[in-house]
Amino acid sequence: MDSAAPLFAGWKETMVWTCLQGHMGSVATDGRTPPESALCAVGDFCFLAGKPDPELARQADRPILVPRTPDWEPVLRSVFGEKVSPFTRYAMDGPEEFDRERLAAYAAALPEGYALSPILPQHYPVLMGQAWSKDLCGNFRDGDDFVRRGLPCKMGFRWPEPPPIPSTTGASKLRSTPGPTSGGRGWPSPAGRG
Repeated sequence: MDSAAPLFAGWKETMVWTCLQGHMGSVATDGRTPPESALCAVGDFCFLAGKPDPELARQADRPILVPRTPDWEPVLRSVFGEKVSPFTRYAMDGPEEFDRERLAAYAAALPEGYALSPILPQHYPVLMGQAWSKDLCGNFRDGDDFVRRGLPCKMGFRWPEPPPIPSTTGASKLRSTPGPTSGGRGWPSPAGRG
C-alpha cells in the first residue's frame, strides 16, 4: 500500500517492505487520506508506525507487536492491558549485510555426512506441517513462490546411495530413497531410515 509507505520510511525491516510491496502480509491504516497511522501484519509480527491510534492497535492480531516509536507503548498497554509486555528483540541485518563468506565457512565446517541443500517446492507441504518450520515459509503463497522469493536452504544428513532393491520379476530395479517424512522434524533421520 503506497499511501502507508511514508510512515515506514527509513525503517530497515525487510518484513515491512515486503508487506508494503504486496508480496506477503497485509497493511491496515487509520482510514485517513493520507494515513497518519498504519500497521503491517506479517507472519507473527505487527509493525506499527505513525501517530499512535487505539483503533488501529485493536487490529493488531499477531503475537509480536513492534512499534516504530516508544509513544505507541502507552496505547498498546491501554488496549491490551497485561496481555502485553515489552522485551528486547534482536533483528537480523538486511540483505546488504549478508555475509556470503561466513555462510560458506559454516557450510565447510559441517560435520561429516551433513550438507546444505536447497529446499524444493515439494518440501513446502512438509515444512508447513511442522510447527518449527511453518513460520519460515508460511508467508509465501506456495512452494514455488517460496523457492522463487525466499532463501530456501536446509541442512540435513547426506545419505549414501541406497543399494538397488532386488527384483524377482526381471522388471526395472527400484531404488529406495528416504522421503521427507521418514523421521525427525520432517527430514530424514538415521533412526527413521528403513
